[in-house]
Amino acid sequence: MATHDDVDAALNEYRNGLYLILRQAAAAWDVSKPTLAHRNKGCQNRYSINQDQQKLLSSEEKVLVNHVRDQTQAGYPPSVSAVRMMANILLERRLSLGRGVDSAQIVWIHWFKKFAARHPDLKAIKIRSMETMRVKESSPACLGEWFEIAKEHLPGTPVYNIYNMDETGIMLGYLKTAKRVVTTDVPRPYQASPFTRESATILECISASGRAITPTIILKAKTHRNNWYPQGTTGPSTWNYATSLNGYTNNELGLFWLEKVFEPQTAPLANGQRRVLVSNRHGSHETADFLTFCFAHNIMLLRLPAHTSHLTQPLDVGCFSHIRREYREQVEWLCQGGADRIQETDVHRHL
Repeated sequence: MATHDDVDAALNEYRNGLYLILRQAAAAWDVSKPTLAHRNKGCQNRYSINQDQQKLLSSEEKVLVNHVRDQTQAGYPPSVSAVRMMANILLERRLSLGRGVDSAQIVWIHWFKKFAARHPDLKAIKIRSMETMRVKESSPACLGEWFEIAKEHLPGTPVYNIYNMDETGIMLGYLKTAKRVVTTDVPRPYQASPFTRESATILECISASGRAITPTIILKAKTHRNNWYPQGTTGPSTWNYATSLNGYTNNELGLFWLEKVFEPQTAPLANGQRRVLVSNRHGSHETADFLTFCFAHNIMLLRLPAHTSHLTQPLDVGCFSHIRREYREQVEWLCQGGADRIQETDVHRHL
């Protein structure tokens, strides 16, 4: 479907002499010839006529449309409510310079319908979960499509502004099944395992230039405990600790990491430039609050294809496998030395 920009482009090329008649320009840009003829006579489109009645400027709407297009191509199509929140961020920047806007100035629930009508290349649809679609994402065609998208968005971004983040879980005291040396009179040998099925999650982030952000450790607990830090360390000033009821990340912790860890440690180096954050398709990376914060702070999310982290996730392929192997070896030595339990205080020491 032709857009207002298409009509403007066809009209400009006709007036610049690229086409001899309007019909040729209309056919080249797939726009209506009567519409192009009216515009050539000086008539304005409805979008320009009603500009004074719209809350967003045309330049602001273009920023919003481009952002939606980029996020859709990267695998993060925003919800209607997220688009409204982004529109209100643009309004707040222009009208109050961050001091807040009143209820009469913000856009409301019916605003998106009129916004989409002005931009027919946008539409609201229901997205099916990639997990239920069971697509073979590891095929060369799917991976090639993703890398084409990456090639479109990554050029021009300095390597120090391209980041990859991922999570991995560890079992406290987990011992991997392996060959052991035993006496021949033991019919079925077992080994003691100093763990109670408790898990912890590690959030890591590293830039393409090799700069690592301080890790975040999520432990299973209701409250934060100071005795988690070994003696001689400064705790949160070196590593970041958080808690959840199961030791896994969630929507709140994902937003906490983005606001309190990633942003403070990367914004000064970016100095206002766009940052690209490559991540997997975990639900905590696509909440409205997470996406809105990225939009407000010029962070471009680049989502890896589903079911391909064993191939495409740099941290998973090159970092976490080594961390888990080294951690298991540390735990095994503790077990051989008589340790009967791995506690939260040991995580910092043996990772």
